[in-house]
Amino acid sequence: MADVQSQAAKLASITAPLSGLRPASPAQRDKNILGAAVALAAILLASPAPAQDADFYRGKEIKWILSAGAGGGYSTYAQVFAPFLSAHLPGKPAIVIQNMPGAGGLRAMQ
Repeated sequence: MADVQSQAAKLASITAPLSGLRPASPAQRDKNILGAAVALAAILLASPAPAQDADFYRGKEIKWILSAGAGGGYSTYAQVFAPFLSAHLPGKPAIVIQNMPGAGGLRAMQ
């Protein structure tokens, strides 16, 4: 029983600073809601940057250098992902996958 009482005393000492907190007044709650609404509206209505570079990659080629051999797992992932990447880049550039295995990736890095 003493153990339960000591735990209750510890809990009371921990939560004592929180006992002075009061719920926000209606006016303060309204200010908080208004502030949150203004912040949300600012985020949602912010205009994106102009699309002046929308066709930067049009007619260009991107070399995707892999430090793994052809036919391996990384090469397969790259071949699956390359059309998706091309479709989602502005200008839809051609993606060329170049496998450069060897030296633990050092060849591809150079």
